[in-house]
Amino acid sequence: MSNFARNLPVKTILAAVTLALSACGGDGGGATVAAEVTKPNGGPITADQPLAKAYDTAAKAFSDSTDNPVLKWHYRVWCQTGYRSVGNAGTGQTVDTVADPALDLVSPLGFNYAGSLGKNTFIGGSRFMDNAWYFGNEYTGLVIVRLADGSLVMLDALTTPSDMQQQVIDQMPAAGLNPANIKYIFVGHEHGDHYGGVELIKKHAPQAIVVASAPAAATIKAARAKAEAATYSGNTPAEQATAKEAALLRIPAKVDIVIGASSGQTTGMERLTLSANEKAVAMLAPGHTPGQLHVIIPVAHKGQTRKLFVWSGNDQPDQADQYALSTDFVGGLAFQESADSFINTHAYQGAMFVELRKAQKNPGQDTALLMGKQGVQRYMGIFANCQRATAERLRDGTWKTF
Repeated sequence: MSNFARNLPVKTILAAVTLALSACGGDGGGATVAAEVTKPNGGPITADQPLAKAYDTAAKAFSDSTDNPVLKWHYRVWCQTGYRSVGNAGTGQTVDTVADPALDLVSPLGFNYAGSLGKNTFIGGSRFMDNAWYFGNEYTGLVIVRLADGSLVMLDALTTPSDMQQQVIDQMPAAGLNPANIKYIFVGHEHGDHYGGVELIKKHAPQAIVVASAPAAATIKAARAKAEAATYSGNTPAEQATAKEAALLRIPAKVDIVIGASSGQTTGMERLTLSANEKAVAMLAPGHTPGQLHVIIPVAHKGQTRKLFVWSGNDQPDQADQYALSTDFVGGLAFQESADSFINTHAYQGAMFVELRKAQKNPGQDTALLMGKQGVQRYMGIFANCQRATAERLRDGTWKTF
């Protein structure tokens, strides 16, 4: 839908849709068609009300102040087009496809095709900092940071043990990394595509410490208990035992460090000592899920110490108000910690996979992920204000779903 069309009155849009359906053989004057075209759809339907417009304007100001393509993506998707699957489209809403899957997995009108297109594994990983790599594919991945003492920190853990084996463990030797050296595993949130490989890693690195938020830890514990108590199919007890073992391998058996909310708050943080001179900040920031966890971790780039902000997750319009509050919270910590680089473990977010491909081709070179302290603050400003705009649009009815 064009910007012009978004600003048309709803009656004008419906009339145009009805006329188009009639020209294609539909009953342009019937009650059935009228009901069809009013089916709720995702994204912009009519012009913003004043408060939503004010939040959008604030987000746009942050976006206009930079040429960084990652930040441009975030304003376009979260504030302008909405972010939705093809299944969110209503009758009469144009559904377009990705213009160039080598550059973006979200279409110009905002439809997400990342699940169907983002299947390319980063062979050997992508080293985007001196001591930081992205492993996985263009849809879901994880970050590994090598500490000064040679031990490794893993941020997120993919969807299945098979994914972990093929996309990470099999790829680590080419990067000079050994899974046995993994010291910490941070679980980004309580969705299975972020913790499914933890137990396989623990087979290689039994000493690895698992870190998660309190809500995520509770969800994981419940999932593990359910899997323990389940009845598994199989012709023999041995087959049933094998099925149970496979199910349990996908769910962490234990969370060692739990990050909870501060007293009276929905958010919280804890500083963790990773090595003698390296500390991370783990932040509970509800939004995408109640247990979403972000991490700020020191890395190196061209011999200089940097602070990498690792974001885990994407949208959750039903919690847009909370998401905005959480983004304000982590944005303040990012400023305090001088975070100057940023990555999401879903590489299609912000079309970050394009930057990771550049890093893979030319290791050690600058990418848009190294956006500077002000760039990270721009990200927070864009995302928080777009979340507030989303909340207002859904309340106003100018957007239906997201």
